[in-house]
Amino acid sequence: MSSKLLKMRCAALVVLFVLVVTLFGCAQINGETPTPTTADETREDAVQESTATPVPTAEEEPGSDGAITPFVECIVDIGYDRYIAFFGYENTYEGSSEFALGPDNFLSPEPSDPEQLPPETFRPKGSLDYPDVVFGVEFDGSDLTWTVDGNATVANRDSEPCPLETTPVEVNPSEAYQTIHGWGGAFVHDSSKSLVEGPYDEVARYNLEHFDVTHFRVRMTLRDWEPVNDDGDPNHYEWSNFAITDGSERVFQFMQDVSAEEDVEVIASIWTVPDWMVVDPTLSDGQLLHSELYDEVIESMTSWLLYARDEYGVEVDYVSFNEPNLGIAVSVSSEDYARLAIMGGSRFAREGLKTRWVFGEANNMGSALYYSERVWEVVEARPYLGPFVFHGWDADLNDRTIKRIRTWAMENQFETWVTETGYDPELWRRPDEFKTWENAIWLARLYSRIYKLSGANVLFYWQMMDDYPLVSADGKQPYPAFYVMDQFEEQFPAGSVIVGTSENTETIYSVAAQAETHFVLHLVNTARVPEQIEVTGLPAGTYYYVNSRSGSLLEHIDTLDIGEGEAISLVLPNFSVAALTTLPPQE
Repeated sequence: MSSKLLKMRCAALVVLFVLVVTLFGCAQINGETPTPTTADETREDAVQESTATPVPTAEEEPGSDGAITPFVECIVDIGYDRYIAFFGYENTYEGSSEFALGPDNFLSPEPSDPEQLPPETFRPKGSLDYPDVVFGVEFDGSDLTWTVDGNATVANRDSEPCPLETTPVEVNPSEAYQTIHGWGGAFVHDSSKSLVEGPYDEVARYNLEHFDVTHFRVRMTLRDWEPVNDDGDPNHYEWSNFAITDGSERVFQFMQDVSAEEDVEVIASIWTVPDWMVVDPTLSDGQLLHSELYDEVIESMTSWLLYARDEYGVEVDYVSFNEPNLGIAVSVSSEDYARLAIMGGSRFAREGLKTRWVFGEANNMGSALYYSERVWEVVEARPYLGPFVFHGWDADLNDRTIKRIRTWAMENQFETWVTETGYDPELWRRPDEFKTWENAIWLARLYSRIYKLSGANVLFYWQMMDDYPLVSADGKQPYPAFYVMDQFEEQFPAGSVIVGTSENTETIYSVAAQAETHFVLHLVNTARVPEQIEVTGLPAGTYYYVNSRSGSLLEHIDTLDIGEGEAISLVLPNFSVAALTTLPPQE
């Protein structure tokens, strides 16, 4: 705490003491005996009031009866002549107060990162103590001044340092887990909001140009493909009754384009089916297939796959129902999924198709085992099954449950694919958040945890089109999340083996891999303040320290020569993504 703040608080206590004595005397005159209040009770009341969410009102205009007094809580030296200053304030107005950014509320010099700005709403009494600070600003150590309500405070390299605890991060290269098989993306065209002419929107085009995508997920458009039963005979195709809509044609064209590359694998997932296939077509989700029409469902799928092969030269590797355990939009039990896999797999083989079923495709990691284990128990289905697949939307699922997925997959030697990798399935409703650094860091945290804990061989970003964009709608301005994904693709290429790292903490997440060309330790700090780490167990070599944070992306900070068994210390900035890698950074 600054000396200035200490003096102010001492003065406030003197005033409080005089006030209590005066009130006590008045109470005695009136014949009342006041109830004493302890210091702990006073502090508890203050904390409860200060932690409540302020509700500013127009009536609470700042006046002569109070002031906002800023102060420097402390600074953190993050190394390499960079610092982060953390500010707080006291508010002696009644209630919350408002000071808009401008001549009454500004930083000098202005921060390079527009997100590192002072607050405009000031809660009653003031801010909490470090680490529950109001805001932090990265600077070079020279004077940084915050002025608000006519009062100013100055931070520089000589300001009081913040207390830092050291978090150990241990790397164990001999503890090997899964091998990364490639880079995946979902391109589910019917979900796209602004399709352009042809099979791509501008966001998808940019991603395909900048990522080496090897695993694709598309939509199998059965609702459009067979709107009415072609002829009532599941063993005969009446081709004139299958419909080539614009949506279906875009999917076929897209698969044709991407399949021109070698070593590409494609999943075609079913979301919706025509009304005649389901028991109650009025439902939007949770629809049940007519059990007596399973052979017709398989006929429809097979005809779609044959058309893709014979007309577009594309042989789809795998098929699935999207989130059948949850019923988005079709609900399929584990037992019926196995039955469909047997029927479909044998039909595909008879038609000369190599297509198999991914099994599972559950809506999240917490549901994956329960659903997929029951599919696997049907022994007759196993020859027709490919990778074990699930979605990663439950970003905060506990580590133990995710590790169970890895254990089961490794025991049965499954490939494991996460075909929807995202931390918030409702994010598309808040499109402005895709542009933020906050979106980037939560995505980095999720990728780190899934690679480290689940045994996944391929992660599919959800999705590489314009409803979960990594780039602006015109395909010209990449967002911070793009750079995070770009770093993952570069540092964890096909052939990389995930190796052991110590347990994650609530704020520090680590994952390491041995690639053919390099070794990498990837680190994410989601804390509101910087955290110091001590890294042990890195293989000897020359490492490049690369850090991304709000306002600074993929910055090459330093080059470190690390000897065998040598420990190194780093201060990770708050809300940052870092890598220690032996792969030289791109120019």
